[in-house]
Amino acid sequence: VAIAGVSSPSSQGHLEAGSRLIDGIVPLNPAVARNLSAERVEEIALTRATYLGVAGSAFLSVNDVFRARPYFARALKITPKSPAILTLQGTADEIEGAGYNPDDVESLIMKRRASQVRTRLLLSAERLYQQALSVDPAYPLAQIRLGRVEFLFKNMKAAAASLRKGSAAAEDPSHRYL
Repeated sequence: VAIAGVSSPSSQGHLEAGSRLIDGIVPLNPAVARNLSAERVEEIALTRATYLGVAGSAFLSVNDVFRARPYFARALKITPKSPAILTLQGTADEIEGAGYNPDDVESLIMKRRASQVRTRLLLSAERLYQQALSVDPAYPLAQIRLGRVEFLFKNMKAAAASLRKGSAAAEDPSHRYL
């Protein structure tokens, strides 16, 4: 997180160098790759996806959604059913969507546009959180984030239920802030 807060462009260079190092774990020689066990191949894929998720989340922590998205997209290609990566991608949509507040603009056309973009991004976040929960119904962060999106949609009853369920299941101290 500290590296992303210093300078986003130079942070991206460092994180991309790390990504190349992680990608280097994958043997390029087909003869070597053929000799890897399925478990080892899966372990390497999980390591790559985890690194990409961490790199993207570093940018999310400083609200740099633009730089976070490519890391999540690459991670989802590796592990498309990862609740953690799906939740991170949803969080990117949620952060960006929450920034489009129709009340912050004067023009009716701009209000409509802000409302449409906000709704599209928040619906995408909601879909990604639900997808994460379909893979792992006990994943508390997806439940908590889903509650936040429901709150942003002013669906207070559903938001309260999701937030209660997520915080009750949360074991990680960073998820128990509610």
